[in-house]
This record gives sequence, structure tokens and C-alpha cells, in this order.
Amino acid sequence: MNITQRIRSPKLFLARLFPVIILAFTVKNLIIDSHACLIKATTILRNPILPPGDKFVPLRPYLIGVRKVGYYTDQTSENPITDVNIMKDYQQAQYALSPTILDYYHGLNYELIIFNCSSKDCIEGKGGALRDHSFAPIINLNNGISLIRKLK
Repeated sequence: MNITQRIRSPKLFLARLFPVIILAFTVKNLIIDSHACLIKATTILRNPILPPGDKFVPLRPYLIGVRKVGYYTDQTSENPITDVNIMKDYQQAQYALSPTILDYYHGLNYELIIFNCSSKDCIEGKGGALRDHSFAPIINLNNGISLIRKLK
């Protein structure tokens, strides 16, 4: 069978063309999918999903060997124990700083207190904890979270 006969035979032509078409589409899809995977991986690496309570982790070195600390927040609610916005931060802090126990109810009665404030006035403003000279800052994480020592 010569070349002109092969080309003129539609069955033979399609039998040889079909694998070439499949191979071409497979290569095209691999290139598109690998590009999409690369973009997704880059996005994940740039914006990692942080574990709960990650914003409290920098306080860990200051709480080594400390059994209990106070926890104070300036967020208010009629029933703070069932308020998701208030308890979410408290529970995440407890998780991140374990085995140290955070006392929500009597937070200001401890030597070390974690302040979780939504405004700067809570700590530094008029009537804030540092304006009252019975508190001294240990570390301020600049995200509303501070570790403060209660002076005797």
C-alpha cells in the first residue's frame, strides 16, 4: 500500500489520526492543569491557613512554667459566655497557650494578665490599664493582644 492509498482509505486515516488527537488533548490538559496547580500552590504558600489561636502563640515563651493567668477582653455582651465573638478568642487563646490555664471570670486577680482588646484605649487610653499605675506591660503584640504584669 503506497501513501496515496493510505490517505484515501478513511478507516486507516482515522485509525491513525485518533491517537494523535487524543495525545494532543492530553498534553494540552496537562499543561493547563499544571499551570492551575502551580497558581493554587503559590496562593497557599503566600496565604497559609493558620491554626486556631495562632495570634496568641508569641506569648508562649513568657508563660513557660506559669500555671494560671488572667484573661481580660474589652468586648461586652449581655451574656459573654454564649457570645461567639467573645468566646472564640478566649478558647483559641486557651488552646494556643495550653497547658497554662486562662481565667476569664477573675482575670484581673492574677499577676499576669492577657489583654485582648479591640481598641487601643483598653490598654493605653484614658482609663486604660497602663494609665492605672498598677499594671506594667511585658509584651504588646500590636494586634490588640498584650501580656501585662499586675504590680503589687
